[in-house]
Amino acid sequence: MDASDATLARKVLGEGASDQQADEGASAEQGEQAEDSTDSNPEHKAQQAEEYRRALYDMLSCMRDVRKRGDRTDAMFEPLKDSATLLQTVGIQLGDGVLKQLENAEFKWKGLKKKMLNRREQLAALQQAEAVEIRRKSDAFAERVDDYRKFFLKRAPFTVSGGDLRLEAVRPAYAVLDAFHHGSVDGHASVTAIIEESRQLQELQDLFELYISDYLMLQRCSEELLYLKSLWDTVGAVMYTFADWNKTPWAKIDVEMLVEEAKKLTKDVKTLNKAVRNYEVYRLLEESLKAMLTSLPLVQDLHHPAMRDRHWKMLMQTTGKHFTMDEKFCLGDLLALELHNFVDACSEIVDRAQKELNIEKQIKKIEDTWTVLALLFTPLADSDIMCLQVEDAITEALENDNMQLQTMSGQKYVQLNPMFLDAVANWQKKLGTVDSVLATWTDVQKKWQALESIFVGSADIRVQLPDDSKRFDAINADYQDLMRNAFDVTNVVEACNMEGRQERLENMLSQLEQCEKALQDYLETKRIAFPRFYFVAPADLLDILSKGSNPQLILRHLSKCFDNVHNLSFRKDDRGELTKAATGMFSGEGEYVEFAADCACEGPVETWLQSVVDSMKAAIQAEFKKANPMYDELPRTSWIFKYSAQNTVVVSRTFFTQEVNEAFDELEEGNEEALKTEYERQVNQLVGLIELINGDLSKLDRKKLITLCTIDVHARDVVQRLIDERVESATCFQWQSQMRYLVSEKTKLCQVSCHGQILGAHLPTAGQQASRRAGYKECMPVCGGMRAQAEMANA
Repeated sequence: MDASDATLARKVLGEGASDQQADEGASAEQGEQAEDSTDSNPEHKAQQAEEYRRALYDMLSCMRDVRKRGDRTDAMFEPLKDSATLLQTVGIQLGDGVLKQLENAEFKWKGLKKKMLNRREQLAALQQAEAVEIRRKSDAFAERVDDYRKFFLKRAPFTVSGGDLRLEAVRPAYAVLDAFHHGSVDGHASVTAIIEESRQLQELQDLFELYISDYLMLQRCSEELLYLKSLWDTVGAVMYTFADWNKTPWAKIDVEMLVEEAKKLTKDVKTLNKAVRNYEVYRLLEESLKAMLTSLPLVQDLHHPAMRDRHWKMLMQTTGKHFTMDEKFCLGDLLALELHNFVDACSEIVDRAQKELNIEKQIKKIEDTWTVLALLFTPLADSDIMCLQVEDAITEALENDNMQLQTMSGQKYVQLNPMFLDAVANWQKKLGTVDSVLATWTDVQKKWQALESIFVGSADIRVQLPDDSKRFDAINADYQDLMRNAFDVTNVVEACNMEGRQERLENMLSQLEQCEKALQDYLETKRIAFPRFYFVAPADLLDILSKGSNPQLILRHLSKCFDNVHNLSFRKDDRGELTKAATGMFSGEGEYVEFAADCACEGPVETWLQSVVDSMKAAIQAEFKKANPMYDELPRTSWIFKYSAQNTVVVSRTFFTQEVNEAFDELEEGNEEALKTEYERQVNQLVGLIELINGDLSKLDRKKLITLCTIDVHARDVVQRLIDERVESATCFQWQSQMRYLVSEKTKLCQVSCHGQILGAHLPTAGQQASRRAGYKECMPVCGGMRAQAEMANA
């Protein structure tokens, strides 16, 4: 404060003496001398004016400092006095000099402020004149700032030429930023220099108590210079990183790592001041990062092993740029295609490549499958002819691959690719031929095996079918030649697609079908001649016809023609050898029925088999005529064992019908106990059968008795029902609905009657049998016949 007071006093006193001399009228001589001296030396005059200006600025600066410190200094005196008093109260004594300064300080401060006010009034004119000059400089500087702002916006690196952000733009941008910071740009001062000028001007405005201009445009330039510096630092980091990535060889690209690094760079860009987001460079930087993040997944996709040369050519056509896929190809070459502008097209190309790779794999799998599949040939029994065997693996592969090829042929990328379309069509044709040839080959083999023994081994067939036998001989020779040579090529596709093989097999099949048809027509004539051949399978019938001259060889087929007839007995000659004269028949259970007369088994087989049928009927009829009168002469328990099972059942049913009819006659005559008596007879017969069944019997006799017992139980129940329902006449429905066995007065044979109608005589005649050849088998004297009778009785 003392220094300021001294400075102000010196300035005031010096200036005050000059003013007093001027006021009192200084001598003219001194004035003229001073004026002459000034006019005669302009430099001295300018120097003196500058000194006056500096002195004025110094005084104004001192006055400004006093003015600014006024309120704060005024508030200091009372606290200082209170502090001194407090110190004295607590026993702390201050020096006399300190107390004196403290007492005089406030007086001196007030005196200084008074002097300042007086001097301010004295300098008002000079201050006002200098203020006008300061305002003029401020206005001129403001215009300069506006022009500089426009120049800064135009020249500062807010954008890049060409609108493409590249690494080459970083160094020029740094040079411009450095020039704006501490150099000059196109003759313009740096931002730092301009700001320093503005600060000096602001001090003068403050000194002369003028409005202090803030010069916001300069502040913005300074701030934007810093923002641009940080932005271009980030641009440089990103561009240098991208440039390093671009050198990565195609085979060493790690897309996942690059994506992570690109995301980190994007995060760093987001941390920049928000003000830079309006800059063109920032927008271009964001676009570069977005393009990179968009392109890297496409690079990953294009790195797929499914990509082929044709796909790279498609990519060139899409992007309109050419490149060469060699060992020098790197990431930069691919990014130069600007993949981010062709995202959908790239994705479609990659998807197509992947789909086509899948198609390639499927076709390769089909090729590999059919490369190893081979036909299996095994020799026929007792022959050197090979037999084709189609394994299940071939059938399954044929079915699956045909279905897969059918599906593939309709796919979009197969239709668009001629190579795939040809490959699929070729394999469809090959496998179609395989399917057709194997099916034809198998049919030919089956028919040949079925017909070979007939046309080659049967002299009768060769005589009966001479033309077809010659046709088969030609087929036989051709087929044997085919099978001998087939073993040379066993691969399925190659074997089936051999030139002319399919046509050869189809011709064989056609010829075999003609032979087969001729044979079927021949067999049909035999079936018409002997209808029971309809019950026999074609293969068995052919065996019967081929061996028909030897009855012993066809005995095994008898059960197929006659229900439960398993064998015939033949008469022996003087040498003990079997002749062709049949004497009787055996059932499956061993029951024997002797023919009434010998049956000659000679001539065409259908003829002598019909003779066997006639002999069977005659034997049963003859036995029936013997068994029927003996029923009353012998005890029933003894009579049962003397005749065949069928006649035993039939005769028993005949006498049951007769006894019930007689009971109805007695009932009409007044014997009300007639049916009850018949019921007791049935019960007694059952008791006798049960005693026999519980005895020691052979298997055949036991089965016969059980069957007869079953039928007798049914007969007892019928009589019981007639009694319970109080039936009084043989013409009542309850009795007429039963199957009644009667003996014809003319033929002495059994007839079956129901509802008053004769259903048929026992053992139909030959004419009746021929009319029902397709589905009716006459009752034979076997236990099968017993079962038929039991079922008929239960019904």
